[in-house]
Amino acid sequence: MTRALTATFALCLYAGCPATGTELVNLDDFIGGIEKADSDSACRTSAPVSALWKEIRLRYVPDPGASRLAKVNLPAQFAVAFGKAKLEKRDIAGYRRVSIPLTGIYRGLRTQQLTFDMGIENGISVVSILFAASQQEVESVLGKDLARATPTSWGEAKIVSRGGAAELVCDLSS
Repeated sequence: MTRALTATFALCLYAGCPATGTELVNLDDFIGGIEKADSDSACRTSAPVSALWKEIRLRYVPDPGASRLAKVNLPAQFAVAFGKAKLEKRDIAGYRRVSIPLTGIYRGLRTQQLTFDMGIENGISVVSILFAASQQEVESVLGKDLARATPTSWGEAKIVSRGGAAELVCDLSS
């Protein structure tokens, strides 16, 4: 037993292990202002989220005639926060959903999951973040930024309750 624990600890030191509950990854630079609404857009995706979204799309919903991406590259500084991606084929509904466990902290709120809904030859384009907090808690932190959207803002951003937790949904569908 002692050898197994020592070997596991050594492997964690060498290769890295997922963060524990007390060592959550700060995701502010990864998620970076998705809730920042203005007259142009109801929500924005950061460069790291946009790059990840593009790779996930190339992997799971490639354009007709395009080659499928073999592997999705996670941003190195945040990789420990990600779990294994789960693909839900909703082809009849016209889209595919990729959900990824995301364990970290964004603006003081603990995150649980990052989800991408991607249309199959249509304009469905949604990214959402599930928090381990109530809708009221998430609204108190992110709500003022979402409220800056105007009637001319493109897309829709909202905070919804999901099973006692709250989810920030950014719908950029066309």
